[in-house]
Amino acid sequence: MEGAAVAILAVYAAAVTGAVAVGVVCWRRRRGTPAAYSMLVVMTGIIWWSLTEMIAHAANSPTVTRAGFALFPIALPILVLGFHLTVRYLIDPRYVPSRRVIAILGGNLLLVVLAVLLPHTRELVVGTFDFQPGGGWWHPGPLFWIEVVVALALLGWSGALELRAARHTSATHRAQLLTNLSGALVPSVGMLISTTIIIRNGNAWPLDALDWTALGWLFTCLLDLWSLDTQGLMATVPIARGLILEELGSAVYVFDTRDGMSDVNAAGRRLLADAGVEADDLLGASRVDLLALLGARPGSETGELVLSATRNPVREVELRDTPLHSGKRPIGSAVVLRDITGVNQSRRELALANTRLRHQLQTIEELRSELAEQAVRDSLTGLHNRRYLDERLALAIEDAQATDESVSLVVLDIDLFKAVNDQHGHMVGDQVLVAVARALAQRARHAETITRFGGEEFVLVLPGVGFDAAMERARELQTAVDHTLVPTEVGPLRVTVSGGVATAPLHAADPESLIRVADEALYRAKSWGRNRVTGAGLSRSSADLG
Repeated sequence: MEGAAVAILAVYAAAVTGAVAVGVVCWRRRRGTPAAYSMLVVMTGIIWWSLTEMIAHAANSPTVTRAGFALFPIALPILVLGFHLTVRYLIDPRYVPSRRVIAILGGNLLLVVLAVLLPHTRELVVGTFDFQPGGGWWHPGPLFWIEVVVALALLGWSGALELRAARHTSATHRAQLLTNLSGALVPSVGMLISTTIIIRNGNAWPLDALDWTALGWLFTCLLDLWSLDTQGLMATVPIARGLILEELGSAVYVFDTRDGMSDVNAAGRRLLADAGVEADDLLGASRVDLLALLGARPGSETGELVLSATRNPVREVELRDTPLHSGKRPIGSAVVLRDITGVNQSRRELALANTRLRHQLQTIEELRSELAEQAVRDSLTGLHNRRYLDERLALAIEDAQATDESVSLVVLDIDLFKAVNDQHGHMVGDQVLVAVARALAQRARHAETITRFGGEEFVLVLPGVGFDAAMERARELQTAVDHTLVPTEVGPLRVTVSGGVATAPLHAADPESLIRVADEALYRAKSWGRNRVTGAGLSRSSADLG
C-alpha cells in the first residue's frame, strides 16, 4: 500500500478515534444533560461515515468497496438529526421536539435507510462504479444528490437557530454555541469541496482520493474535546434566561423607557395578588404607582422597603433598580423586590440573642472574677489567704531581683490566742481575728499585701522596703493592734501581737526560705516575752520590748 493511501486511512482512523473519545466523555456527563445524548448521535454518524469510507478505501475487493459506499450515505441523516437536537438542547435543555421536527428529521433518516436497503432504489442512491487497476471511479445516484441538498439545508436551518440564540445570551453560553457551530461548519465546507470535485469530474469520484469531509470530522472531534474540557460543555449548559426569570423567587417588574410596566414574572404576580391587584391591570403603570399599591415605605436599611398593603403579615423587601440595555441603547429597567422578611427577622433574633449572650458572658465573667477573688480571700477576715501570699511573694522577690531592690516580710501572731478561745469560746476568738485584721487593713499602705497566713498568724509583704524600714513598720502595726479594744459579748477585750521580720536578699533568696526565717524571728519574739517585734539575726538585747 502506497504512502498516500496509508495517510488517507490514517485520517479516517483518526476521525473514528476522535469520535469515540468524544462519545465516551458525553456518556460520562449524560446525567441531566440531554445534549450529551444528541452529541452521541453525532459521534455515531461520524464513526459511520469515516468507518465505511475507510473500509471502501482499504478494500481490494470491488464487492467490499461497493458495500462501503452503499452504507456510507446513511451517515448523513444521522448527523443531521444529532446536530439539530444538540443545537436545540444547548439553547434550552428542556426542549421537547415537536411533531414537525420529528417528522422532518426522523422521516429523512427512514427514507435514506429504506432507499439504501431496498434493491429497487439502492442503485438510485449508490449509483455505479467503474473499477480500474489501482483505482477507479464512483458515480453517485440521483437520490444521493437529493440527500446532500436536504442535509445541507437542514444543517443550515440548525445553524441559523444557533446563531440567533448566540446573539441573545451570556458570553459563556455564546462561546459554547459558536464552538458547536464551528464543529459543524468545517466538515460542511469539506463536504462542499468533495461535492465540487465530483461535479467537476462529471459526477465521478476517484476511489483512491481522500474525502475532505473526513478531515472536517477530525477537526470537529478535536474541537468538541477542547470545548468539553475548557468551556464546560455538558457540565455547565446554561438555561434559557426567560425560564430563569420565571423561576426566580424574587419579584421582577420590567419597565420600558417611558417608565411603564411592560412585564412581570410569576413571583411578581403573586406579590401583587397578595395586595389584591391583578398584574395585567397594572401593565403600563409607573414604578411609583406600583410601590404605592404595595404600600411601600422606607425600611430600616438603605435600599429596603416595608410593604404594608399585602394581606399576609407586613413584608420587608430589598429593592434593586437595574437599567436594561440592548448594546449601548437603553431599553428600560428591571425593578427586583427580594423578600427579606425572614432574613431580617433572623437578623433581629440573632442581634437579640447576641445581646443576651453578651449579658450572660458579662455575668459569667463577673462570677468568675468573684470566684477567683473568693479563692484567694479568707472567708472570715476578708484578707487575702495563703494561696494569694504565695503568688504575690514570689512575684515580689522576682521583681526585686530584677531591679536589685529589697523585699521584706513581716509575720504577726496574736499572743495567747488559744487562751482566748478556751476562756471565751471560738465565737469571741473569731471576733478577735476580725478586729485584728481590720486594724491591720486600715493601716495598710499602697503596694503592701496583708494576708491571713493561717490560724492567728498574719503576714505582710513589703516590696522595695529594706530591713530597718520593715522593722519600723512592724512596730507601728504592733502598736496599732495593742491599742485596739475588741468588742465582745463579755465586754471589751485587749490583745497583743508578736512579730518577726526578714528581708530578701539579705536573709533569704526564695519565698519559702524567707517565710521560714521570718517565722523563726517571730518565735524568738514569743519566747522573749511576747508583745514585741524582732528581726532575723537580731539578739534579745536588740529586740523591741514594746
